[in-house]
Amino acid sequence: MDIVKHIQQHYESLGADLRKLSTEQKAKLKLAVFGFYFLLPNFEEVLKSISKLILIKTNYLLTLKIKM
Repeated sequence: MDIVKHIQQHYESLGADLRKLSTEQKAKLKLAVFGFYFLLPNFEEVLKSISKLILIKTNYLLTLKIKM
């Protein structure tokens, strides 16, 4: 199998599975992904400097705010 086709199939399958998630599952997945990034040094500062996003993280909630 061509590697590009294999990657494309994987990408499409992943997208289809992500669309099937419940709202609660999506929220938990976002927390898990951003939880990793919060472990990186200076993540919040870098994000603030390159975007208009402000992340507010608590144990069970991740809120994205746009700076005006």
